[in-house]
Amino acid sequence: MDLKLIDYDTAKLAREVGFDLEVEYTYTSDRGSADFFYDFDDYNQYDDNYSAPTQALLHKWLMDKFQMIVCISYLPFDNSFTSSVYKKENYPVTAYNTPLISYDSYEEVLEAGLKVTLQYLIDNT
Repeated sequence: MDLKLIDYDTAKLAREVGFDLEVEYTYTSDRGSADFFYDFDDYNQYDDNYSAPTQALLHKWLMDKFQMIVCISYLPFDNSFTSSVYKKENYPVTAYNTPLISYDSYEEVLEAGLKVTLQYLIDNT
């Protein structure tokens, strides 16, 4: 797994859910790449910025704050990945699944699972 920054659309959803950790990257537009700064900051506090954490950091934040877990599965019959999202309670309960398409990489399916989790939180809180 590569340490990959979340994309612009995921950053917008994370801000809506309340992501507030200090990170080094921010999106100021949807042009495709995040801007790097040497100082850590919560860029979501600025109107024209969206904090851009790594997928792993956002995943951990969702687990810590909302007990939401993205589970990745490998599908050996077509060499692809899929994911499910669970809310950690007394037992796992599927919240949403990622779209039923196969993803070519772990990072692609993790990004899709993060988006599904964030949208679930927006729709249900």
